[in-house]
Amino acid sequence: MTMSEEKQKAPLEKEIRQKCAWLADFLVEKNQAYGNSAAEPVAIFAKRLDKLAQIDTRIDDKLSRLKKGNEYPGDDTIKDLAGYLILRMIVAETPLKNTVTDVVNLDRSELREQERKAEMLALFAEEAE
Repeated sequence: MTMSEEKQKAPLEKEIRQKCAWLADFLVEKNQAYGNSAAEPVAIFAKRLDKLAQIDTRIDDKLSRLKKGNEYPGDDTIKDLAGYLILRMIVAETPLKNTVTDVVNLDRSELREQERKAEMLALFAEEAE
């Protein structure tokens, strides 16, 4: 092996590439099973949280369970954390998409409330003139 060939091969390169490929397969499978919920959350209860905040909450929950030793039976917290961190990187790289999607996800009652407030402000402005 020449000196240049030695420099090209990083320590644990094979193992790192194998684990990353395995993690990618796991993440794609889990993302499909969950309906892409990390990147496109249904936001029923957590509609005030943006996508990154929702992923951060999942990461915090996993870290909390790990710290307290309360891992859920059958879960692999380390694998789940690695997956969430990758999903977080992906979602963080699409901020414009997040903003547009979050605005579209406002429910009708919130929109009606905003319209009502705008109408009231317009009335006050007219009265003030």
